[in-house]
Amino acid sequence: MSRKKTILATLAGAFLAAALLALTCSVVAPERASAATATRSEAWVQARITTLDKATTYRKKQVARLDRKYRRHGRRQHYRRAMLKRDRAVYRLNTAVITLNRVVLAGDYDAEDDAVRRLVRLNRRVRSLDNSTARVTRRLRSKHWRWYAGRLIKRRDRLAGYSRTLGRLESSTRSDTEGGPSAAPTGLPAWLDAPQAPPQTTRTITDLELTAGQSGITYENVRFASSRSYQQATVTITNARHITFRECVFEGSAWNNITINDFGATVHDITFVDCYVRSAERMGFECTSRGSSTRCYSNVELRRVTFEPQGSEAISFDGPSIPVDCTVQDVLVQGSGTRPDRFPWGQGFEINGPKGFLVQDVTMFRTRDSNWNLNGSNSADQDWTFRNTLVDNTVDLLGGVTRNAHANIICAHNVDRTVWVDCEFRNTRPGAAAAYLSDCDRNRFDGIALSGTSQQVSEVYGSDGNVW
Repeated sequence: MSRKKTILATLAGAFLAAALLALTCSVVAPERASAATATRSEAWVQARITTLDKATTYRKKQVARLDRKYRRHGRRQHYRRAMLKRDRAVYRLNTAVITLNRVVLAGDYDAEDDAVRRLVRLNRRVRSLDNSTARVTRRLRSKHWRWYAGRLIKRRDRLAGYSRTLGRLESSTRSDTEGGPSAAPTGLPAWLDAPQAPPQTTRTITDLELTAGQSGITYENVRFASSRSYQQATVTITNARHITFRECVFEGSAWNNITINDFGATVHDITFVDCYVRSAERMGFECTSRGSSTRCYSNVELRRVTFEPQGSEAISFDGPSIPVDCTVQDVLVQGSGTRPDRFPWGQGFEINGPKGFLVQDVTMFRTRDSNWNLNGSNSADQDWTFRNTLVDNTVDLLGGVTRNAHANIICAHNVDRTVWVDCEFRNTRPGAAAAYLSDCDRNRFDGIALSGTSQQVSEVYGSDGNVW
């Protein structure tokens, strides 16, 4: 045999051997992976959760820092390059958390294991990071921004699915260990992470007022009480920034529980997390802006907050039609409108004017008036996204107050281009149509699953292009 033929034969043999090895690996690899998944110890899982939790905190700070720089200096090219690196890092982090979810679901874990609770919390934190990263990516218009923003939202939805699966695992096991399904709160979805009871507090502050430009303050484990004076909220904020309320209880007042009165961007970066808001005579949370049509409050967040039934509206945002970048996530609204003798309004969640809201993982029970009261600006993209929200009007905690016959689930005026994803609305009588739309255009309502006694949708005054 010639030298050339010998070389060809050798190469062909090597190629055949490599092909057989690849075929063997493709068959054996999944078995090895699943075996490794099934045999991971709880100590390994706990250590992995700790590592990924630290990585999430680090990435969140990076994205927030880059967002602040962009807001101050604009879309500079090196900011876009930096954002592309952040996108890739967050995408890899999602992949690692998805793999860890598979490990835990394949193992023998139940509600008594701290690993399940920590993993549910990690999923929630990474989902929040996905949302903020996708939002900053859209603003900066970095390279491949459409691809990364879309993929991060898909990863976020995938993590939400794992959270629901882990939640069902946790709930079913808790029922077994605590005496049956009745141990679970009625009407609450497994994915809801709002507190079911007031957190423990260590001190009390009465009639808190932040009016002098306070900044960088964290109130933790504080009980906020009210003197119940006329039009005195339990907490009033008119001039403050970078304020955090963590694991706090807001007692009821003769007015609002929490009042934010902004005057031309005097309030921004206010966060309420793991808080419990008791019933107030008027609103549970009211955020308004006055004095300017071009400047407004911004970055106000409600995360893991429970609102007991309120006398008037539970949550209300009001201001000019400009972007405010506010987030409401993992919030439970137990009802609204319990004081018809004092206030004519009884809506659950209200937005009047401002753009740029992300509302996700929200559960709302029966309200006296419409559950969602939404008012936008004609022909303006509101940039409102409602994701994974549950409205259940079959759960009545209003204490004998009757729901108005004209109340809708959605009552919207001049609202354009909102997006509703993975939402479920359960309607019941008394009450009117599931949705009343007045001069509303090009909204995506096709992510809403309607059920109950009234599923009618009423579109009037030129409403056009809405998808159901």
